[in-house]
Amino acid sequence: MVDFINLKNSLASKQFSVWVLFGNDAWIRDKALENIAATVDIGYPELNKTVIENGKDVDELFNICNTAPFMAPKRLVIAEQFVLPQGKKLNDFKQRLERLAVSTESECCLVFVYSEFIELVNVKGVEAVDCNRLSERDVVKWIVAYCKRMGKTIDMPAATMLAQFCLNDMARISNEAAKLCDYATTKIEPQDVENLVHKDAEYAVFDIGKEIANRNASKALDMVRNLTGRGEDVRSLFTVLYNYYRRLYYIRTTKYDNAQLASMLNVKEGAIRFAQSVADKYKPMQLRQALKLFLQADNKLKEFYNENNVLRTLILQLSQV
Repeated sequence: MVDFINLKNSLASKQFSVWVLFGNDAWIRDKALENIAATVDIGYPELNKTVIENGKDVDELFNICNTAPFMAPKRLVIAEQFVLPQGKKLNDFKQRLERLAVSTESECCLVFVYSEFIELVNVKGVEAVDCNRLSERDVVKWIVAYCKRMGKTIDMPAATMLAQFCLNDMARISNEAAKLCDYATTKIEPQDVENLVHKDAEYAVFDIGKEIANRNASKALDMVRNLTGRGEDVRSLFTVLYNYYRRLYYIRTTKYDNAQLASMLNVKEGAIRFAQSVADKYKPMQLRQALKLFLQADNKLKEFYNENNVLRTLILQLSQV
């Protein structure tokens, strides 16, 4: 098995007839598939590339794989979320897949794509790629390598800032990194990231939450004004801030680890990690009081009170919890 960060090195050293891409990051799955496809000489994509979505006909799959490519060395078959047979049929399927994977005469490159772990990774001869969300360390490593390929340099503080601003979301990071490389002459500095990269709303709220926890309401209000001044919707900001405090509450009152909490709250694990240091500044009782304040503010919004005044009052109240 290889992780996404090292996939290109793996592709340079050996070719595989069967791949399994699995993981919860769609951008990484798509990029891994793109990298693999780029190494397969199929000549005529319209004739030698087949995409099967949610297929379950095993015989059809292998018939396609065993069809000789048209005037090219290889045929590329992509099976997205292929439904595996059950029981004895599954064992038969794995045996057929193994024969394809270990064959030295195969004219096909078969790539399975799944959004979660799949047992096909254990079939002999199959190469698997872990496409789960990257850790901040790997995201930073990717940013540095990408900038180098673009002929630019970026130091670790700037790369780390970019990762954090985007909450390690590779789809956003790839876009922002490209923008920074277009802007920079030779080197990307932390100030470039600060000036050019739009902070994820979750990260912006993390900054606001830190100031509220430090009882610096005036600075928190300045941050809110900056966000609304550049187009952030007040009600959306209220919702994100509420979700943030709800997250703080669960961090302080449960014993789940970051990954479990992230799954339960449907957020990226980085969002839990960023919130941890702020959660530690509160007692559970204070966070329960904070959530009550959100309920009161929500009732006012439903009664059509001025949105800006409601949010401003809420932040002042939260800073006194």
